[in-house]
Amino acid sequence: MTELRLRYLSQLLDVPANGEFVIGRSRDCQLALEDPLVSRRHAAFRWNGAKLVVEDLGSRNGVKVNDNKIAGPKELTLDDVVTIGSQTFTVVVGEVENNRDVRRVAVTMTSELGEAGTPLALLGGVVEKAFAMGRIDDAERILSNLLTDMLAGFEGGKRDNGALPDATRFALRLASETGKTQWVDWVFNAHGALSKVPPASTVDELYLLARKIRYPVTPAFKTYVAKMKDNAALLGPAEKFALQRIEGLMRVLLA
Repeated sequence: MTELRLRYLSQLLDVPANGEFVIGRSRDCQLALEDPLVSRRHAAFRWNGAKLVVEDLGSRNGVKVNDNKIAGPKELTLDDVVTIGSQTFTVVVGEVENNRDVRRVAVTMTSELGEAGTPLALLGGVVEKAFAMGRIDDAERILSNLLTDMLAGFEGGKRDNGALPDATRFALRLASETGKTQWVDWVFNAHGALSKVPPASTVDELYLLARKIRYPVTPAFKTYVAKMKDNAALLGPAEKFALQRIEGLMRVLLA
């Protein structure tokens, strides 16, 4: 069976063979874009036999293919450029897979992203759908590069643009679903790079999760606690209390 996907930044997203991939600002869409020029349900990609088709769903600003506004469903060919709001999508052909004659068509989505249009924000709805459908491997595949790139940015001196709470939530969800300690380590590494203490709700989740997945006291955990203890004088009362609880978690896990 032909595997159909969309490529967004460095990610491949599944496209239903017997359905549609809707793009818009609504979180109900398969791809939610934080773009003021995009309508709530702006456009849909679907398959008509072997042809990839894009259709405007009655959007305010329309859909363009190769700079020409479309009036109805439009069949796409290789290298066609689709414009939705300020986002551009280029039709590309992927590789042959598993030595079978598989025709993979993908859509490369590129955009000028501002603070509110981070990759995590744009793909959050897709990840939520993957979790809801029990497609944990897909969720992990999408999040892996995003979280790795985000952590590298923090460790390189980049400031948090407000994405840390959602990133933390997704990392802990991955840890819970996969049992992999690396995602809990991500939380400690990210907060350590930013010299931040997680909020009380995250600490509560860490207590529950550590028992569930038998989380060991990893080097990432030890390094985080040591760094934050050194910076304790700069913390507020709520942060100091949360840090004390995190130290308590370490003692519980070492017992």
